[in-house]
Amino acid sequence: MKNQKELQQIVDIFKLLFEIATGTRTTQARKLENQSELEKIYNELIDFDEKLQVFMKANNLYVPSVAHENLTQLIFVLNKQQEVVNFNQEVLLLLHYNSEELINIQFEQLIALEFREVWRQIVKKRKPQLWTPNYAKLTFITTEGKLFPTYCSITNMAPNYEIIVTSIITEKESTAKLHEQWFELTNKDIIQKNFSIKLYDYIMERLNQQLPSLQTIARELGTEEHLLKTGFKKYYKTSVYQLYQDERLKRAEVLIQQTAIPLKEIAYLCGFKSYLNFYKSFKKKYKYAPSDLLRKT
Repeated sequence: MKNQKELQQIVDIFKLLFEIATGTRTTQARKLENQSELEKIYNELIDFDEKLQVFMKANNLYVPSVAHENLTQLIFVLNKQQEVVNFNQEVLLLLHYNSEELINIQFEQLIALEFREVWRQIVKKRKPQLWTPNYAKLTFITTEGKLFPTYCSITNMAPNYEIIVTSIITEKESTAKLHEQWFELTNKDIIQKNFSIKLYDYIMERLNQQLPSLQTIARELGTEEHLLKTGFKKYYKTSVYQLYQDERLKRAEVLIQQTAIPLKEIAYLCGFKSYLNFYKSFKKKYKYAPSDLLRKT
C-alpha cells in the first residue's frame, strides 16, 4: 500500500505543477500532513503558488492560456481482455471513430499493423499488480486508414486492474500539423517499415556483442541486404552500424555515471573488443574521455 500511496502523491505533485505552470487551478489546494518527503514537496509547491499569485496580482500579470489550450490528451480504458470500455472525446475527434465502433473493440485493432507487435510485447510483460507505467511509441490508425503516431503511457488502475493508455501531445503535432503529415502506406512501404523495426529491435537486443554483417542479419530476418539497408536509412535517418555504435556509447555513458563498474568491464558489456577501441570511439563521440565522467563511488 505504501508504494501505491507514494505513486498517487507523485501523480498529485505533477498535476499541481501542471496547473501552476498553465494557470488552470480553480480551487485552493489543501496542504498535507508534511510527514513524508513527498508531502513536504507538495506543500512547498502550494507555498510557491501562493507567493506567485500575490506577485502576479500585484503586477497585473496573468498566465496566458495558449499552453494548455494547445494540448491534446488521448485516453483509453481497457478491460483485462484488452477491449476498449471507455475513452475521452479527443479519441473520437482525432481518430474519426464513433462511440459505437469503439466500445468493446480490441485495442490492438486501433493500432497500425507494424506497431501491433510492440503492444503485444507490452501486454505480455505487464503484470496486473504492476503500477509502474510502461512507455512506448504507438501509431494509431484512423477510420480512413491514415496514421497517427504518438508516445503512450500504459498503466493499471485499481481495483479491477483495468489498463489505462494515455498520450499527451501538442496541438501542433496532433491536429493541423499531423493532418498534413498523415499518409497512407502502400504494401511495399509497410513491408519495408516492418523489416526496419525488426532490424532496430535486433540491434538493441545485441548492444553487448559484436553485430553480424548486414548480409547475415538480412538472411536471419528473411529479406535482402540492400532492402534492409535502404529501408533503415529511410525510417531512422542513419546507417545500421552508426545507430549500433551510438546506442552502445549511450549505454556506456549511463553505466559509467550510474554504476561503479570498472571502465574496462563496461567496454566489454557494451560489445567492444578492447578498452582502447572503446576509449577512441567514446572520445570521438563525446569529445572527452570515459574517465572524465563523474562516477558513483
